[in-house]
Amino acid sequence: MNTKLHAICDSQGRPLDLFVTAGQVSDYIGARALLGGLPKVEWLLGDRGYDADWFRDALKDKGIRACIPGRKQRKKIVKYDKRHYKRRNRIEIMFGRLKDWRRVATRYDRCPKVFLSAIALAAVVIYWLWILTLGRLNQPAGATFDLVSMREDLLRQMKTHPELGRTDVDFSRLLRSWFNPGFLVLKQVDWMAPASLLDKIVAYEAVHEIDDLDDLRRRLSPPDRRCFAFFHPAMPDEPLIFVEVALSDHIPGSVDDVLSEGREPLLPEQATAAVFYSISNCQQGLQGISFGNLLIKQAAKQLSLELPQLTHFVTLSPIPRLNSWLAERLDDYDIGHIASAMLDGSASPKDIRAIAARYLLEAKRQTGDPVDPVARFHLGNGAEIFDVHAEADSSPNGRAQSSGAMVNYLYDLKQVERNHEGFALRRQVAASHSVRSLAKSQFKTKPSKLAS
Repeated sequence: MNTKLHAICDSQGRPLDLFVTAGQVSDYIGARALLGGLPKVEWLLGDRGYDADWFRDALKDKGIRACIPGRKQRKKIVKYDKRHYKRRNRIEIMFGRLKDWRRVATRYDRCPKVFLSAIALAAVVIYWLWILTLGRLNQPAGATFDLVSMREDLLRQMKTHPELGRTDVDFSRLLRSWFNPGFLVLKQVDWMAPASLLDKIVAYEAVHEIDDLDDLRRRLSPPDRRCFAFFHPAMPDEPLIFVEVALSDHIPGSVDDVLSEGREPLLPEQATAAVFYSISNCQQGLQGISFGNLLIKQAAKQLSLELPQLTHFVTLSPIPRLNSWLAERLDDYDIGHIASAMLDGSASPKDIRAIAARYLLEAKRQTGDPVDPVARFHLGNGAEIFDVHAEADSSPNGRAQSSGAMVNYLYDLKQVERNHEGFALRRQVAASHSVRSLAKSQFKTKPSKLAS
C-alpha cells in the first residue's frame, strides 16, 4: 500500500500540519489541502513537485515568497533563491525522524485516519514533549547556566558518539529561543568591574592572549579603550561574548601598535576611528548561536552616540586560514613560489599583502562562501574588506596562521544592510578599490626558474 505524506514544518524543522494522500495522487492535492493552514511567514520552501502557477499565485496573495524549483518540463526557467532552498533539508530530516517509528515507516494501519493519528502522535513525542520537558528544566535559579554547561558536555561527547546529534538539534533550538537577541543586555566592562568578571575576561580572551593584570589594565583602563559584552538576565554574571575596542586618530595596520606598552593614550574627543581588535565567545555551550554580528553593530551605535566625531568603525582582524590554504598550493604554477616564500618567512611585505588580498577575495568553499571563517563572519554582517597589512601581528600565533598579515574590515553603518544582502543572496564580497587592485597586482618575488 503506497502512501504519500505532505507536511508543513517551521523554520526549525518541527511539524505544524500533516496531510495524507494515496501515493499516486498529485502533490497539488496535498498543496491545496495544506494551503489554508499556512502560518504568516515570509518564505515557503518546497520541492519541485509543488511547482504550479496557481500555487505560486496563492502564496503571493498571502504575502509569502515561494522558493520552489521549477519542474524540468517547464519551457520558461523559474528562478529561486538557492541559498534559502538549502534549508529545505530540515523537513527531510523531520521525515527521517518520523520514520524512526516503525509504525510510521511500515504503515501497519490500513485506515488513513488511524495512520495519520500515529504520525501525529510520533511528531508530538519527538518534537514537542521533549522540548516542553527540557524547557521546564530552565525554571530553577541558576539552571540556565547548568543547561549551557550540559550542552558543552554534549558537544564534547558527540565527537565519539555522533548519534547524539539529534539530541543536540533540539537542545540548540531551545537555547536559541532562550538567548533571543531581544533578551540580551549590552554592558560596558571597564577596569572598575568586579574582579570575578575581570578574571573571566582574561580566561575567555581568544584572539590576543592577556598576559597578566597589567596587560588587562592597558586594555580596559585608558580613556581611549572600551570593552563591550552581552549578558543574559538568567546569567547576569557570565558574559556571553565581548569585544575590545581601541579609539584611534587613524586606522591602525598593526595590532602590536594597538597593544604596545609604551603608547600614549588618546583623548576620546580626538579619536576618529573605533577599532574592534578582538572579539571572543565565552560560552562553548552556545556554539552555533551567533551574537557577534549584533554585538559589533550595537557597540558601533553606542560609540557613535558617545563620540559623534567618529568617522570609521573598523576591525583589525586575523586571517587564520591563510597559511594552511597556501600550504595546499605549493605546486600551483601561479602562486606556488609565493606560498613557499610565505611559509619559510622570506616573502616581502608587498607580496604578503597581495597574496592575502587574493586569498580573501578569491579563496572559496564549494558553497561559494570564503574559506576564511573570520571573513565569512564579517562579510556576512555587512562589512567590507578595507585594507590588508603585512607584519601586523608578530605573535607566534599570528606568524603561524598568516605570516603576520592582518586585515581591516570596515563597518559603514549606511552600507551594512546593502552589503549583507549582497553577500547573503549573491555571495558578493564587498571590498575597497585598493584591496581589489592589490589582489590583481604583480608579485615582487618571481618563480626561481624565471628569476635565474
